[in-house]
This record gives sequence, structure tokens and C-alpha cells, in this order.
Amino acid sequence: MVNRVIAVLCLGAMAAMCGCADSASGPTAARVGPTGAPAHVELAPEHSFVKTWRAELGLGDKQTLKALYLRTGRVFAYTTDNDVYAFDRLTGSVLFAQNSVVPAGKTLWAPIVLTDYMVFPSAFTCEVYSTKGDLVQSEQLPFSVTSNGCAGDGSYIFVGASMVDSDISSSGRLACVDVADKYVPLVWSLVTRGVAGSPSFVSGTCYTGGGDGCLYAVDELRHSAWTLKDGDVFKTDKAIVGDVVADGASVYAASMDERLYCIDRQTGKLRWQYFAEVPLPQGPVISTANVYLFVPGKGLVAISRTSTGAIRTPAWTNPDALQFLAEDERYSYLRMMDNSLLAVNKATGEPVFQSVKTNFVAYACNPNSKEGFFYAGTADGHVYQIKPVLTPGVVGELIGQQPLNQAPVGH
Repeated sequence: MVNRVIAVLCLGAMAAMCGCADSASGPTAARVGPTGAPAHVELAPEHSFVKTWRAELGLGDKQTLKALYLRTGRVFAYTTDNDVYAFDRLTGSVLFAQNSVVPAGKTLWAPIVLTDYMVFPSAFTCEVYSTKGDLVQSEQLPFSVTSNGCAGDGSYIFVGASMVDSDISSSGRLACVDVADKYVPLVWSLVTRGVAGSPSFVSGTCYTGGGDGCLYAVDELRHSAWTLKDGDVFKTDKAIVGDVVADGASVYAASMDERLYCIDRQTGKLRWQYFAEVPLPQGPVISTANVYLFVPGKGLVAISRTSTGAIRTPAWTNPDALQFLAEDERYSYLRMMDNSLLAVNKATGEPVFQSVKTNFVAYACNPNSKEGFFYAGTADGHVYQIKPVLTPGVVGELIGQQPLNQAPVGH
């Protein structure tokens, strides 16, 4: 059981501040107590950013916040001691809290949320919890995990794997794991010469990039979903090391061969490509409006999903942006190199408003909605939902403004 106290403060976005603290269910739940120092709540000016809820993890001096993830309605916070917390993404109420899911210093990959389980892959295990927060099992794996994973159907997950073959050579693979099987969790593996980025699963098919430069599409029986002239995989010229992202129509993969590929999800045929002119170690983020990609030496590029042509060019580029965070009907919200927050016109990239430099060390973006809010945390364990203020009359804890004429220009 987690011994420290977690406090959650909900800041009203359209009205006065209200306290919002709920106890999580299950034996690993944290006790929720009163907030420490009160937030500085004020009437926020239009074109600013406010904190709409706040969770305080109460970390000690030797522990810091390490990472944030948004998964199926939950915001997960990881600390350097591998403590894990989960909050309701809308209210900030505590859903899960557990000390040292794996020992401090061990690798802990991003959470994978299934219908009946929350799974935390480590270097050689899957730590499997019920959705109520009860530990189901610590499942030993016959390989080392090499990437973040994704949820399949039922109790299946997919992760990158490195295992030793019979000739004592190491082989990089995609692994399908049944987290409900206590004895033989590995369902199958597929040789790929390495999986470094997260795979993606849509409608019964898993899509992953390999160290061999191939983009694979396989069902849960390991059957290929594609039949192409050169085989059953889409081939690039160099390794794919970033996350592969799939939606209802397409699969997106960035390759070290300096190109971003958009592939028809059903057929495996090329729909379009973008020439970055530098190797691409990160995968794209797909929103309702744009495909966002960080390009080393160029910054963040946004490719409109409604543009046409076999070769795409960015609708805009911001050379000072590091990360896409969220979007709404009008704006895209970006993390900048100086750790400020910038709102830009999502169609043109024109800067609109910006915060001052923040002390956030971890972010969780919110790409698949038009809500406009995202999540950020400080090293000492304060986790926030951040929302832009687009109309007058909003009350909240303000993230300081910066004049528009100081906003970086790059579009």
C-alpha cells in the first residue's frame, strides 16, 4: 500500500474553485487528504493557460516525477522509484497508486490498459493488475522487453522483444503476450531485427516497425494482413525506430531513411510520403487535423490530413517547438524548446499566445480529441491538467502569459 498522501485539487474552469478529492477503490489505493498550500486562483485573461486540476504526489527529497502517460481515460504518473499513480483524466481523482511496481533502478515501460487489466511491462516481467488496482500476477517473460507496447484484444498485448536463439545469438522481435496465462505467456514472436518503437493495434491487426526497415502488419495468429509485390511487408531503406501509429484508414511510420510514410491500413500500399532530409528517430503524432512530426534540426512540422498528393509538404513548421500537446477547433498547443507553452493557428502555424517558461518536466499529450487540454507535471510531483483560456470569465490557477510579440515565429 502506498503510505504517502495524495491530494487532488480541482480548479473550476468556468466558476469558483471547488475541492475535488476521492478515494480510489482496492487494496493498493492511496489515502486522499487535504491539499497543502492553496492554489493561487484568479480570473484568467483570454488567451492564457490555466491549471484545471492538480494532484500532489507528496514525493520525498530523493524521488522525482519521471513520466506521464494518457491511456484510456487515465493519466499515469511514474516516479524515479517506479511508484505508479493513475488519475481520472477529467477530474483528477485517484484511481490507482502503488509503491515500486518494480524495484527502483529497473526499467518500467509505459502502461498498457486492457478491458480487465492494467499492465506494466518491465525489463523481463509484466506486472499485471486488475482495473480495480489489485495485483493479479508478476508474469515472468522469456525475453527482454525493448519497447513500449500496445493493447490487443482480450488479454493480449504486443511489445518489442529481444531473445536468445538456439545459436546463442540475440534476435529482435515483436512478441504477442497473453497476460492472463500464468505459465506460458508468450503466444508467438515475429523476427524483425529489433522493435524500438511502440507498435499499434487496430481492428485485429498489429502494426510495427523493425530494425530491418520493414513495416509489418500481422493478426493475432501471426498471419500477415498484407500481400504486396515484394512480399507481405512494406519496406523502407533503413530501420524504423520510432512509434508506429495506426488509425481507421492509415498506418504512419517514420524511418531512418529520412522519410515519413503513410500506408493504406488495409492493403499495405503507399498513400503518401514526406521527405524530411534527415533521419527520423521519432514517430509521428496523429490528431484530427494534422500529422505532427519532430524533425531534428527543423523543429515540429505539421502536415494537413486534408492535403493531397503522393509527396506531402508541411502546412507549417515551427523551428522552436519540441512537442505537440493538444488541439481544439482553432488552435494547436505546443511545447517549446524553452519549456514554454505556445498556441498556434492549427491550419497556418501562426503564433497566437504563449506562456512564460514553465518548470514542467513531463507531459502527456491529448491528440485524439478537440478538447484542447493536456497534462504536465513538475519534478517534485505536482501533476496538472492544463487548459487554454479562449473566452473571458474563466477562473483558475494561471500559468503566466508572455506577450504575443515574443512568441517564436516559424510557419
